[in-house]
Amino acid sequence: MKSTVVLYSLVLTSLALTSTLKADTLASWTFDTTTITSTGSNITNLLADVGSGTASGHHTSASTTYSAPAGNGSTKSFSANTWAIGDYWQYAVNLDQSSSSYSSIAVSYDQTGSPSGPGKFYFAYSANGISYTPYSGTITDYTLPGGSWSPSTASTTNHYSFDLSAVTALNTASTIYFRIVDDSTTSIGNGTVGTAGTDRTDNFLVTSLVTVPEPTTVALAVSGGLACLVAIKRRR
Repeated sequence: MKSTVVLYSLVLTSLALTSTLKADTLASWTFDTTTITSTGSNITNLLADVGSGTASGHHTSASTTYSAPAGNGSTKSFSANTWAIGDYWQYAVNLDQSSSSYSSIAVSYDQTGSPSGPGKFYFAYSANGISYTPYSGTITDYTLPGGSWSPSTASTTNHYSFDLSAVTALNTASTIYFRIVDDSTTSIGNGTVGTAGTDRTDNFLVTSLVTVPEPTTVALAVSGGLACLVAIKRRR
């Protein structure tokens, strides 16, 4: 009986350790090594710095200028002007479901803009890239405080994070999508959004807070527990 208890404890310990070690960054963008100089409604295929995925910008106006000014504690960020309601930033993350399992997805990023840039946005997610769900289930805006960014010092005022651990559909999708959507004509300076008004994002990070152990991982954990039990018996 005592041996069984020891084995059970060892297996649980092994599983806990492997789960902790497998939790990881799924994708991130800092834009520091990305060249962004484009004019038009859309800009696409800005590759992730870590992981597999693409960032893009989608606007109504064909006169939109996309650029890479100073980031929040980093050299560059992802910026655009000529904002209208419904325009958005999009981030798509490719998940390798053949080698790993995922759960408890979380997203964080930095965002700011100029005084005449859009002042209200909402965050949405999708497991298929077609239908998007606002984070709170219904559209709930957050208000940007504005403020300038420095490449050398990161500001915590412009940081946003979203816990998507309850959205299990994201765990099994091959690609998961996130949008930051303009939802108002009110500017950061409480006026009307101007044509030259900008918004920028930076340090977009997607993580898996808890990674589900794979069957092979479980088998290895059990094997490790058995090996330890054999060693204990031999010492007796």
